[in-house]
Amino acid sequence: MNTFDQPRRQPLIALIITLVRITRAVMGALWPFLLAALLGSKRKKASYWIFSSIAVLVFILVRSVLDYLNFKFWVQNGQLMIRRGILTKKNISMPMSRIQSVHLEQTLWHTITNAYRVIIDTPGAEKEEAVIYALQRAEALALKELILSHAHADLVKPEQQAAVLPEPAKKLVQLGLRDLARFSITANHIETLVLLLALVVSFYDNVSPVLKTEQFRWLADYEETIQFSWRLFIGTTVLLLIVSVIASYIRTTLRFFRFTMTAKQGGLNLHWGLIEMRHKMIPFRKIQLVSWRANFLRRLLGLFQLQLRITGEDEVSKRQRILIPITAATQLSAILPYYQPALPSDGEAYGILPAYYQRRTILIGIPVTLLLTLGLYAWLGMYGLLALLWLPYFISTSFLFQRNFSYWVNDQAIQIKRGVWGREQLLLKWQQVQFVTVVQSIYQRKHQLATLQLQTAGGQVAIPYIPLQTARELCDYALWKIESSQENWM
Repeated sequence: MNTFDQPRRQPLIALIITLVRITRAVMGALWPFLLAALLGSKRKKASYWIFSSIAVLVFILVRSVLDYLNFKFWVQNGQLMIRRGILTKKNISMPMSRIQSVHLEQTLWHTITNAYRVIIDTPGAEKEEAVIYALQRAEALALKELILSHAHADLVKPEQQAAVLPEPAKKLVQLGLRDLARFSITANHIETLVLLLALVVSFYDNVSPVLKTEQFRWLADYEETIQFSWRLFIGTTVLLLIVSVIASYIRTTLRFFRFTMTAKQGGLNLHWGLIEMRHKMIPFRKIQLVSWRANFLRRLLGLFQLQLRITGEDEVSKRQRILIPITAATQLSAILPYYQPALPSDGEAYGILPAYYQRRTILIGIPVTLLLTLGLYAWLGMYGLLALLWLPYFISTSFLFQRNFSYWVNDQAIQIKRGVWGREQLLLKWQQVQFVTVVQSIYQRKHQLATLQLQTAGGQVAIPYIPLQTARELCDYALWKIESSQENWM
């Protein structure tokens, strides 16, 4: 077994990967200037372009070689050590028992060279610190298994380790093209549309100086001749909707193609990807909180998006968050027992009080509606009065949230269900709670109400507008479970 006990550089393949990575970064920063220079009215001398190209190429090559030569990693005394940096040296030491997840990714270049990029998540680590940019497949898998073995060994007492036998991997989720199609059709197309619009606006901002040159003067003149009409508005809206649906399908397929999830001794293994292949390993005990949500359409079809919230969730980039598409109730029931076997929802349900939506209406709904209506009336005249329709919508959504909010409690965990049109459920074990807060506004103090806040290393869970006595009882019980638990929350 490869123990990685001696400092080593990445394989020579990493030099190629580093060269590509730095080239993309440099070109991503310089392309607007290059485009403007190429299409500008002033002609540059050939010597200028030759000198500029050579300077950029030399910088990229020297920077890539220095990055490659100054990067080393090894394992020592149960810690993963990384040394990197050119002028400023960084020595990073990460206890493997504290590593919360390991991600293996393959870009197109990694696939061609049969290599993986290894991304290691630790609480509080910077995004770039725990990345090994290229390892051969065998080395990457061996490093992942080594970290997983340390995470599992830390959970088992030394006298029991010899008696622990490896368990066969159990497949929990496997998605086909039909599952991806159902999941993409019911996606949030508004989010995709916003991303597309942001991309278009960003691209236009970068190229707008170029479009003002003589070569593109006709485009600016054509833009000024376009007149607004309802037919144009409806046609544009339909076109954008079609584009967003197609983009959602492409986005979902690229993101979750051939998604599989298996459970092995000590953790969960996830594998998916079309162009970029990714592997993730999450030790069971690093999971702080489990949530699963569905919008209105997905709720009707029994589809969910499961999120495993790990330690330091706020510090983990959105790209590295553990999101799992669920296309059958059996998949969800197979995953949850690895976090909490007995669900609190099997017991009695509790809710929050109607004062929740009443106070939101008084403090938020009415003031915002009045200000919005006055502003739009001054701008659009009588059409601005349509903003008054927002108030009944706000009241109805607040009322539905209050009516749909439920929570259940047992001696091991707390479970919450909430939502307006869609639904989200959260499952939290008491031992994962770090501290508890009972919050009261002036109104809540007067009416003996409170909001309970449970803080974990993976985020906060709040139960608003419950009786003060109930909040205190839950707070005391949570604190007792925290103090009496012998299990390590990490």
